[in-house]
Amino acid sequence: KDEGRWSFMNTFFSVSEAVLYAQLVDRLDTGAVPRTVCAQTYEAVYMMVRQAIFDAHVEGKLKAEIMADPARFVRPDPELPRTLVDQRAAGKTLMLITNSDFAYTETVMTFAFGSGWKSLFDIVIVNARKPEFWSSDAQLYEVVNDEGLMRPAHRLSGGGGRDRGKLFSGGSAKQVQSALGLSGDEILYIGDHIYTDAALAKLQFSWRTCLILRELEQEIEALASGRAHRAYLQDLLKKKERVGYCFNQIRLERQRILGSAGRIGSDEPLPEADVIRVDGMNRVLAELLVVMSQLDDKIGPAIQKDGADFNERWGHLSRAGVNDRSALQKQVEKYADLYTSKVSNLGHYSPFVYFRSPTQSMTHDRPLVDDLVQEMQQDEGASS
Repeated sequence: KDEGRWSFMNTFFSVSEAVLYAQLVDRLDTGAVPRTVCAQTYEAVYMMVRQAIFDAHVEGKLKAEIMADPARFVRPDPELPRTLVDQRAAGKTLMLITNSDFAYTETVMTFAFGSGWKSLFDIVIVNARKPEFWSSDAQLYEVVNDEGLMRPAHRLSGGGGRDRGKLFSGGSAKQVQSALGLSGDEILYIGDHIYTDAALAKLQFSWRTCLILRELEQEIEALASGRAHRAYLQDLLKKKERVGYCFNQIRLERQRILGSAGRIGSDEPLPEADVIRVDGMNRVLAELLVVMSQLDDKIGPAIQKDGADFNERWGHLSRAGVNDRSALQKQVEKYADLYTSKVSNLGHYSPFVYFRSPTQSMTHDRPLVDDLVQEMQQDEGASS
């Protein structure tokens, strides 16, 4: 209810914020944060961390360190150039749209792709100022030399031929669409921020979207290594579901016996045969309660362990609990038509492929009660 108490971690920058904040919370709790630094509240400490990271961005300190030693921070992907070349050779128009300035973009891209990196793209836009890029119609400039000198431009070139490799600054998504002569699902936008990239590209312009999740590779490895444990957990849950079904059916039958012939609220005694039946039901219910308690003793620790291969505290990134999707995964599926760990994964497919979504599992796809009873009968037959 109090949204001001929450901050969403949507990027790797947010992870840095969270780590610094957690360390300072520990120091605040031990009285190690002087009152002269900030007010002695968790909120004040958080605002101090956010401001420090914001200042590092605005003042260029962070990017200056990266530019001074890109090998320390940038991991070139040897498969990415071939992926881009294949896409362009297949007739696709390639764009690079980044919020970074010209100097930083030039340094990082040269390190990753070599001095001819601009030839990989038909349109390059720096200083895009996302998220404003999606809603504003900002002034467009052309970067005319290697020192970053700019001059006003009336329109984006559509790329190709002599225009390939030109750099622009600013502009808007509207200008991109106009330059390409394309719109909506004719454009696939690839980015790594759920809101600034995927959500706004889809909501504002109906572009197709592909979200980059670097953690996905570790998640897939964790899912694979934990497959046997999850099968064990699902088996326990299925057994409890079946025991619970029997328990509730017996409770219902007992309720009907006790409530038959207007006995609810009546002092009329039960027939002896019904008394014997109810006593038998009570014994069975007590036994089933013991079985469910024993299953719970196994299920609890199994749930705690589920996803520990990814993170020992909160489990898988894409899941919440046993069966539900996490908030992150729900956002991903809402705003991203595709998601993958890196752009070069597209290189494992033909550039002419058409990706289709898999069949979605829905609540009413679950087995009906009759199917559950039939499964139980089959299991009983097999065990006997």
